[in-house]
Amino acid sequence: MAVRRFGVAMALGLVLLVVPLPQMGFVERSVAAVEPLPGLDPATPAEVAELQAVAEEPLGEQRVRALTEETAAFALMAVVFDAAPTAPVMVRVKLPDGTWDAWTELHAESGEGPDSATNWGTEPFWVQSADGYELDLAPADAEAAEVVLVRESLQRVVTVNEPVASAGAAPPFGINPRGSWGARAAKGVHYGATIKKAVVHHTVSGNGYSQGQVPGIIRGIQAYHQDGRGWDDIGYNFVVDRFGGIWEGRQGGIDRPVIGAHASGFNTNTVGISILGDYSGSQPSAAAIEGVSRVVGWKLFLGGVEPTGWGAVTSAGGPKYPAGTVVNLPNVVGHGDVGSTGCPGRSRDVLGQVRQRAQEWANWTKAISGPVGNLEHLGASGLALRVKGWATDLDVSVPSTIRVQVDGLVRTTTADIRRSDVKAVHSNYPSNTGFDATFSLPVPGERLVCVKVLNQGHGRDKPLGCRDVRLSDPSGHSPDGRFTSASGGKRRLAVRGWARDRDAPGSRRVSFYADGRLVGSTMTREDGSFRIHEHGCGCRPPSSLHVGSQLRPRLSRGSGLHLHKRRRGSTRRQP
Repeated sequence: MAVRRFGVAMALGLVLLVVPLPQMGFVERSVAAVEPLPGLDPATPAEVAELQAVAEEPLGEQRVRALTEETAAFALMAVVFDAAPTAPVMVRVKLPDGTWDAWTELHAESGEGPDSATNWGTEPFWVQSADGYELDLAPADAEAAEVVLVRESLQRVVTVNEPVASAGAAPPFGINPRGSWGARAAKGVHYGATIKKAVVHHTVSGNGYSQGQVPGIIRGIQAYHQDGRGWDDIGYNFVVDRFGGIWEGRQGGIDRPVIGAHASGFNTNTVGISILGDYSGSQPSAAAIEGVSRVVGWKLFLGGVEPTGWGAVTSAGGPKYPAGTVVNLPNVVGHGDVGSTGCPGRSRDVLGQVRQRAQEWANWTKAISGPVGNLEHLGASGLALRVKGWATDLDVSVPSTIRVQVDGLVRTTTADIRRSDVKAVHSNYPSNTGFDATFSLPVPGERLVCVKVLNQGHGRDKPLGCRDVRLSDPSGHSPDGRFTSASGGKRRLAVRGWARDRDAPGSRRVSFYADGRLVGSTMTREDGSFRIHEHGCGCRPPSSLHVGSQLRPRLSRGSGLHLHKRRRGSTRRQP
């Protein structure tokens, strides 16, 4: 009974590793509410003069104010319009202690968004916590304005702990996945052909945040983009904080050419990276510059372009370049290079440094990267083993070699079949990356088959996976059998199982090997079951349990079950 419970527990544990199960939990969720402006009152000449002293642009003589002194606490706010605002938007917020913060100018963002425009909006203003606000804006702009307030709440939801999608070529540095900042699901995901340029932004959401506040700020920006602007997801593909942390933004896969909403007219085939903070008057930290350089170097390496290079791009239509305009630009640009905006502020001053450092990261990534690929099918029909998938090694120009190992037997094939589906996703990969081979094996039985791509340049071999494959004797005359449970300790081993031979009904001898050494044998019962209990064998306990049609322990290397054949057919070694 103890062995059975152990086997079931191990099997369940392995299933949980493969199949994510729903869980109930409390999570922070950010949701943006779009609300009409409260009642408007004219601003006095003295109030206009006071604001003009802190505004970056002329405000105009006529201004109106919208005041809300009490509302549910919010963490981020912005203002959206049906058309471009004609004058600056000013805001101040009431803090939880009842005091009012200083006036701040909210710049209207015309260059961010999908290529098909939704609406106009200001930059998001992160306030951490406020329960009142006052807006000052031009009367004409107020007629078509709404305020967006992002609030956080602790919600009990059903979550699924899904593993992070594996990248075709993993980055040589850490990236915080979407789940780490509590991302909401995207409304839609769209892909380009490849990544040819990187566009650097800043979020203009304040610089005084702590590391612990970063996830909440990113959640707030996503809520504003999805609920306030009507976008599918957060606009940026990646966000880098002032501490150098890199965060996955848009959904769709960090290694995929996901189309963002970060640069109207130039979203397709570019990666948008935003530095978390306001760099209108200061440069980002050295850690932030390094974080941007890392992700830029890696993404442009995947796209097959040099971070220090230049190239032509065609606008899909935006505020700065009409549709069809061909622009020759560096491969790493600021948002203002492709849009009518001051973004990314003084981050533009360090773009040369980013390009050089990103080039170093691209070179390093190429030097350490091994092959990439995917095993799509591994199975058997009779004694014929079939392997199928795709693989390539970006270091070399020749097809990759695939190594298939079955116990001590090795077979190879070449990945040289045309795979247009892989090419469509990774345009910088060769066209011929597929493999599909069948090998005839001599001995039936359940075999552990491992497949890997052999490295041909820099880097290491790429394991594609190991799986148990059942090879059957076409004649049907070989004996069959299986472990059902095993337990062991120091110098003790207990095994249960079954065995049968269609040519010889009744009892038959079963021998058990551990570490290549015969440690015991027994006769099966009339129903085919057997039990082996050995003491003093010096055996190690089972190293793992594999889940198949039944529990079958795989012991240390060289262990196995040998079924003795009485008449026609071959003996069968259970690996």
